[in-house]
Amino acid sequence: MKKFFFILLFVFCASFWAHCIEIRGRVVDTTGEPVIGATVREKTGESSYGPGGAVTDMDGRFTIVISVGSKLEVSYIGMGTVTVGPFNMSDTIPDIVLWPEDPIL
Repeated sequence: MKKFFFILLFVFCASFWAHCIEIRGRVVDTTGEPVIGATVREKTGESSYGPGGAVTDMDGRFTIVISVGSKLEVSYIGMGTVTVGPFNMSDTIPDIVLWPEDPIL
């Protein structure tokens, strides 16, 4: 099923004459613990997003296929949103650290 998803996403990107790249990474909190279930999305513009997304696994790891030049936006409930990139080649990126949001009472 996972292979099918990546093949489908590659075909989708190719149909729009875009080059796709695979990005692998890990999301952690400020103590270095993995963030399970964080959302990872392709950000193609200031307020626009690509067709795909990913969710981190039990180890905080994710794999996502994005268009060349896109950024990644990582978010999780109760933590700030982080944007990283742009990416121009397939890569394994360093850990992405999410910080707790400031409580507003």
